[in-house]
Amino acid sequence: MSGKRNVEDIILSSRNDKLLKSIRSTQLNGQATSTSATSSMRYLGGAARSQSTPSTTSPSTSVLDTLVQKVAEFEHTLNTFRMSLSASAAVTEKITDLETLCQNRIHEVQTQLLDLERQLKDNAQSLVARKDYLRGMEERVSESSNKADSLFRNEALRDEILLAHDKSLTSLITKLNDMCLWSVRIHGSQEELQRRLAHIDTTLSNWGSLEQELHRQDRRIDKLEATMMSMCKDLAFYKQEVQHALKDIHTALDLDHK
Repeated sequence: MSGKRNVEDIILSSRNDKLLKSIRSTQLNGQATSTSATSSMRYLGGAARSQSTPSTTSPSTSVLDTLVQKVAEFEHTLNTFRMSLSASAAVTEKITDLETLCQNRIHEVQTQLLDLERQLKDNAQSLVARKDYLRGMEERVSESSNKADSLFRNEALRDEILLAHDKSLTSLITKLNDMCLWSVRIHGSQEELQRRLAHIDTTLSNWGSLEQELHRQDRRIDKLEATMMSMCKDLAFYKQEVQHALKDIHTALDLDHK
């Protein structure tokens, strides 16, 4: 009964407050009559109501009469509500259920807010980690760019070295060709020497001083042999130089492929 009474008092107080505000607003405009205002105020205060007739007819008087009529209808409805205990209990139970539902909803919202706060913190940490990762990636890209520039410079230097080796190899090949020509000439000289020696032998067979002529020819042969040995040494030196040049070229080509 106490809970039902509290609900009725709350409803009545709310309606009375609204009616009081409306009446006071009408009084401030100066359009209400004292008789209707006194009757309405007495009714709202809980005293005996009197339906006095206003002395003058005006729009504000008709409004107050309408308000008084609405208050009477509300009182009738309230009395009917008081007589219905089951309806009051149902309303009280409904209000209790609504309060419980509101509390549960508030708890759910608070839980969701806490979850959102945790997610925001996690997202903030994730953003920091991503910024660090992006910073590391930028450093790696910068290092890769520097390495690429260095490789480009190394490739240019390697091309210059290969060009120098090509020139050196061309020069060595030219020298080898010259040595080959010299060897052909030497071979021809040997054949010519043999023919001359044969001719000399034929001539010396007719001469009396054969021993002296042989000594002279031996000296000439020694000179020719010394010349041939020197040329063979030159050939061996140039051959060694060519082998070294070819080895350097192969090494440079292997580095280029790697």
